[in-house]
Amino acid sequence: MRQTHHVDRDVGDRVDELYSGDPDRFTASRNELAAGLKAEGRNQDASEVRALRKPTVAAWAVNRLVRDVPADINALLAAGERLRTAQRGVMSGTSADAFREATARRRSLVNALVERGVAILEAAGRSSAGAIEDVRKTFEACSASEDAAALVRGARLAQPLAPPSGFGETPPGLTLVRPRGAARRAGDEPAPRGSRGAQDDRRSRTEREQDERRRVAELARTATSAVRKLDRARTRQETARERVERAEQALADARASLRAAEADRRGAAVEAKRARQAADAAERRRDRG
Repeated sequence: MRQTHHVDRDVGDRVDELYSGDPDRFTASRNELAAGLKAEGRNQDASEVRALRKPTVAAWAVNRLVRDVPADINALLAAGERLRTAQRGVMSGTSADAFREATARRRSLVNALVERGVAILEAAGRSSAGAIEDVRKTFEACSASEDAAALVRGARLAQPLAPPSGFGETPPGLTLVRPRGAARRAGDEPAPRGSRGAQDDRRSRTEREQDERRRVAELARTATSAVRKLDRARTRQETARERVERAEQALADARASLRAAEADRRGAAVEAKRARQAADAAERRRDRG
């Protein structure tokens, strides 16, 4: 569903800051802005501001990226448009080469933006596998749908977006072109002049072409699904690797602390032994005296 905001331009700038600022301060800052508007007698603006939803961590990271690296976002949205064009080409029976190239370009841009998103989340201490996956899904969605692209470009997301589940599904704002020859079923038009054998040959050729298009579409669906699984696996791998590295560093630090504690213990034992020996010697001298 498209999110809309009708507040004035000056208030809009402050709303933009809310959605890209510290998410922990969102509610307090939003209420402060609404209270100020109400005090100025701008009750409509105040009501709309107070109704703004706090962004999730993933949505906040995407909003930040839209403001921080707009050129990268625009490149992804342009790649998404090229991918949709290539998708329509595949469905209309043309070569799938352009679709494969557009898919690879889009995947590369999504991965680069996800890496930037991870850096933002980690700097804020809010990184998690779920948040990273939601960032990825949002970028996949905005590169698959014009409506989703408009939402992301607005930099006021409150929730992550979900991409279409398959190649054959039509996301919001996207209408697929019918495959050539599929507007009518074979046999719907009047039979052309000629022999029955020629008519059967043409019907057979049309059916083969339709079967080939369906096969290409199925292969494209399979390829898209495999790419998404690969991207998710890479994200989980990177998250696991980071956890292992942190655990290994923590173990190294703990071992260093243990070695230091053992050295302190040995030093303390030597000092205690010397102190006991000095005390015993003093006591013997006292007894002789």
